[in-house]
Amino acid sequence: MSSKSENNCWEFYGIRYAQGTVIGAAIVYLLLSQNEPLKRLLFIPDDPKDFGMAHLTLLAIYGLTFCYISSAHILVLHAGRGLLFKSAINQNPYKGILPRMLAMFAIPIGIPLLLMTLKTIDSVGFGAICSYSCILYMQALVIISIFGSKWKKSLEYYQEIIKKRKIIDNAEYIESYRHMREHGNSFLIVVFQVFLSFPLYSICSSDWETPKQTVYILATIFFWIIPAASIWAYATRIESNLQNL
Repeated sequence: MSSKSENNCWEFYGIRYAQGTVIGAAIVYLLLSQNEPLKRLLFIPDDPKDFGMAHLTLLAIYGLTFCYISSAHILVLHAGRGLLFKSAINQNPYKGILPRMLAMFAIPIGIPLLLMTLKTIDSVGFGAICSYSCILYMQALVIISIFGSKWKKSLEYYQEIIKKRKIIDNAEYIESYRHMREHGNSFLIVVFQVFLSFPLYSICSSDWETPKQTVYILATIFFWIIPAASIWAYATRIESNLQNL
């Protein structure tokens, strides 16, 4: 790896996770503030005045972890990015992908706001279910497509993109969209952090006993990362196809 590549890699990942870590730490502290037993379980003091450097470091670790878990769905979108838009090798992209993406972001925000306007109870909990379900639905569409009917199109996309990247005249073009995408990733992570915080907030602020809350928190995170975890199998399948190139 060249020096330039190393610098770019550091720059990209630094941009991607820096603000997410800070915002993630704030979200984690907000979630824990709703539940004193969970706060003590994670070694966070009850009184902010008791915070020391060790606690701040621990909170930063929690923030980075929350940031990374929240970004799981970006990995899935990245794996299926070649199928999102019409191109020379993909004349039939996901039908209605734009309306569904808009719905994915609008429904989780619009429904809770509407319910709060109508003074309906438990709007946060209902909004959490909406956001969680919409996001998982979108990931399921991508996973099913790249493993199924769109598998060959996915391979063609990677093969063609590699050829185009080897052309020297395309270097500036490639550098431009990579920078834009990485900055976009940084903000998209924050969006997913907010969406993941909805169901976790509902659980942490509930009157359930701590063991039950812990189980629901772990279950929420487990199903959140399942689509991203399946990308390991997708990458391995691409690797096994290397012998056919």
